[in-house]
Amino acid sequence: MKPKGETLVNHKTIIQSLPLAIGRFIIFIIILALALPAMGEELTFSSKPTISGIMASVKKTADKDPKTILDKVIEKDGGRDKLKALKTIYVRTEITGVQPMETDTYIEYPNKFRVDYYIQGKQVQSIVLDGEKAYVLVQGQVKELDPPITKELAVAIHADLIIENVADERVKVDMKYLGEIDLSGFTMDVIELTSENTPNVILFIDQKTFIKVMSCYSWAQKEIITINSDHRVVDGILVAHKSMVYSGSTQTPAVIKEIKLNPELKPDLFQPKP
Repeated sequence: MKPKGETLVNHKTIIQSLPLAIGRFIIFIIILALALPAMGEELTFSSKPTISGIMASVKKTADKDPKTILDKVIEKDGGRDKLKALKTIYVRTEITGVQPMETDTYIEYPNKFRVDYYIQGKQVQSIVLDGEKAYVLVQGQVKELDPPITKELAVAIHADLIIENVADERVKVDMKYLGEIDLSGFTMDVIELTSENTPNVILFIDQKTFIKVMSCYSWAQKEIITINSDHRVVDGILVAHKSMVYSGSTQTPAVIKEIKLNPELKPDLFQPKP
């Protein structure tokens, strides 16, 4: 529990914008094993990227076996057994930008999460997905979110799990090699992954290190492009501690301040109550 503090921001305005603009984003940044080849090296764009613009630079090359590449990605991420064993996550994140805030996020795979939002030390809102329905909790009130928003949040979790699904051979994931691309000094293989309940997720994998540099997908007429850096090993799994997410018209940087893998989470965390 964070200490309460005085705040001068308009919480009503922030609260109205949180469920979509930040709710989706929090899930996107908690993507394990998204790292860059060396500390300080980051993939950057001079202007807001689009998926079509990025894909226009992909060069068609001789076909490579996507499974062989992804097997090396999984090994780099920590190995098949560790990824398959990942069940719960806790993350404390600092978000900068127009409205700085902190979040506490709890995830229980495959379909539960809770995000608590703090502005200047004061909790202003929570979003909960109980496995079937999503709710926003604010000022002691509980409101069920519309089905399209619930679906969008669930899709974000499934997209997040795409590498873990590849690691778990019991889950069917279709793979397609699209070619290679040179961006900001990185030469990357481009692979498209598709599995049940997820959009097509495109991965950009550094050819030298087999580390995933970037991912992107489209859902509900929105493009989600995620770039990660500052990678560190946590309990044997490679985790990016800095992220930049382009979602719709927003560009949001974030830093992970604390992360725990497979913590014991109380079931009532995912109940729709204040």
